[in-house]
Amino acid sequence: VIKAFAYGADCVMVLTCHHDSCKSFDGSMECEQKVKALQEMLKEMGIDEARLVFGTLAPGSAMEFAQLINDVAKRFMKQDPRVNLAV
Repeated sequence: VIKAFAYGADCVMVLTCHHDSCKSFDGSMECEQKVKALQEMLKEMGIDEARLVFGTLAPGSAMEFAQLINDVAKRFMKQDPRVNLAV
């Protein structure tokens, strides 16, 4: 994640399965906690923590994935149309 920002990404999305359908039981929740910790680190580094986005998806939910990507892209493109997204 940090490398993505170092290489110029304006936004990074971390996507996992829904909490109640994760095959590793608590893997999705652990990932969310790590993302929150990374957001705090970014904040301390002077980087807007909102640039790191966490989301969950169900298997085979292409439409949900597309909607999530579009929502995040629209939000960041309002701020700067030259936004560079990394997923």
